[in-house]
Amino acid sequence: MIIFVIFCLIAMLTASSSELHGWTSLLIKNVWLENSMTDKKIAGYRHLSVWILALVIFVIVSIALPMSLSLLFFFGNLYAALIPAVLYILIMEHRTGPAPAIIVAIGFVVGIMSQLSLHSFFSIWASFLAALLLSIASYLFNIQRYKRAAE
Repeated sequence: MIIFVIFCLIAMLTASSSELHGWTSLLIKNVWLENSMTDKKIAGYRHLSVWILALVIFVIVSIALPMSLSLLFFFGNLYAALIPAVLYILIMEHRTGPAPAIIVAIGFVVGIMSQLSLHSFFSIWASFLAALLLSIASYLFNIQRYKRAAE
């Protein structure tokens, strides 16, 4: 039983570590737009973003001690808001700036707010749809801006 618990903890730590690495890579490559960053500066931004994300998660868990099912819907809202932002990054051929991070944040907040008034399952849809609409609007705005710059 002890070995099983140790392996479960190792699996959770590995998954959390890869999740944090993915988030920090997303932030560094798409939010901080300096092309001439050194490896030392990238590592500094990576450490800063990990500490900020860990602090935000700690504050959220401290304020609202979630039950396991509500925690599932909490992360469901986060991942539902992340899907359109990641698609937005993949579609755009240039650096996107802070738009994907803002899209995820707004979609996540819409999902959490709707979770308070609607059923948890519908809040995931609300989070996804809010992020999707913001991604489409941002995409159309950027397309118009680049067409004007090309003319």
